[in-house]
Amino acid sequence: MVIGGSRLRKELGRGFTDPERAKQTTVTEWISGVALAGKLISEDDAEVDARADQIEQSGLCASNDFHIIALAQVAGARMLYSRDAELHQDFTNTALLSQPSGKVYPRNLSLSASKQWLARNRRFYS
Repeated sequence: MVIGGSRLRKELGRGFTDPERAKQTTVTEWISGVALAGKLISEDDAEVDARADQIEQSGLCASNDFHIIALAQVAGARMLYSRDAELHQDFTNTALLSQPSGKVYPRNLSLSASKQWLARNRRFYS
């Protein structure tokens, strides 16, 4: 799991205080668990922010999630877990992410029994 960029950190941080973003509390709990296990990779915020600005100016994104695409480019991450259809389009756009291309797993994905246990128990690390 990777994190980076001031926009993403701010967006995730609101999950703790904004009732409309309470669903993000689960995500921030996962991130905390991964960090405690020493498995969270933190990318340089300034590098991710600069790349996000370049992506925004390029006009290639269907979504307004330039910071997510920027993080994927900087970190080399190619797996996204999201329900955002426009972000799905961006993440699989080879003009934005290629070699390898991005893979999207929607939140309503049917998971195997072992992966359901991992998701329920927030065990995304070993």
